[in-house]
Amino acid sequence: MKTDDRIERLLDDLDGLLEEAAELVERGRGAYDADSAIRRACEAICIHIGEIAKRLTALEPARFSDDIWSAVARNRDLLAHHYDRVDSGQLWITMSVHLPALAPTIAAARTRTE
Repeated sequence: MKTDDRIERLLDDLDGLLEEAAELVERGRGAYDADSAIRRACEAICIHIGEIAKRLTALEPARFSDDIWSAVARNRDLLAHHYDRVDSGQLWITMSVHLPALAPTIAAARTRTE
């Protein structure tokens, strides 16, 4: 598979994950706080997004050099390796504020060519 095709597939995957995140956030903070399955789903989404960020950065470092890509990759590492230190309040902020802010970066990455 060509690099451009892989990048497009990964960006499509990111769009899908952001939609899933938005659906969970729409349930509200009360549902998030009350249901550990929702919190675990949020963790999984953030881990997947971080893994995709790592892959995109490896495929085209110059194209995916914005700080946001390394930030979501670091967030993935925290969630995956330091799960005992996950702050549920901070995870909610990531889901409800930071992930929606990633959408324009994804759109810009689609239009940027090297």
